Amino acid sequence: MLRDHARKYAPWRLIYIVPIWCLELFLMPILVVGLIFIVVITRESPGTVADKAGNKFPVSPGVPIWVIINLIAASIALVLTCMEMIMLNMRDLSPGIFCGFSIVKLVMWFVPIALNLYTFSTKWSVELVNKIMLGVALGFDFALLIPLSLSLVYAFVVFKRFRNSANGYLETHLNDEAAYRQKLNTGMYG
Repeated sequence: MLRDHARKYAPWRLIYIVPIWCLELFLMPILVVGLIFIVVITRESPGTVADKAGNKFPVSPGVPIWVIINLIAASIALVLTCMEMIMLNMRDLSPGIFCGFSIVKLVMWFVPIALNLYTFSTKWSVELVNKIMLGVALGFDFALLIPLSLSLVYAFVVFKRFRNSANGYLETHLNDEAAYRQKLNTGMYG
């Protein structure tokens, strides 16, 4: 990955970023597989649900929208996490990009959570099986909220530290009179 002899300055502490990615890469594929399993189960739903008393309620047939939104959000977050890892390995991951990716993932993740919470109040969740599927998906959504939040906090810390060190570097070297008067492409002060 990042070898000491060949790397330029990087603000990353792998002891923090790797466990966050491990949590994300452990939970996201499980969620995606579970959502695909729900798609297979619900794709041929009859269009009605029954409660415990046997009352039937009409619902739209097919795969519920919350499953599709969860699947899209999990897939996008998984791709962004993989892009972060590849960019770090290629030494292209800057603190600004990492911060931007973390913000996008976290903000995007609130959409499936809100939609899942709303679905608990709809007629679709009347059946016990549907409640169980929705509850498991919501549990994974909340579990994934933890590493996504940690990633954002770490991204802000790295971004702030990187900006402060860059500002200190500029202040130090812009106030040096001899360096200011130095001719370009020479190693001697003039």
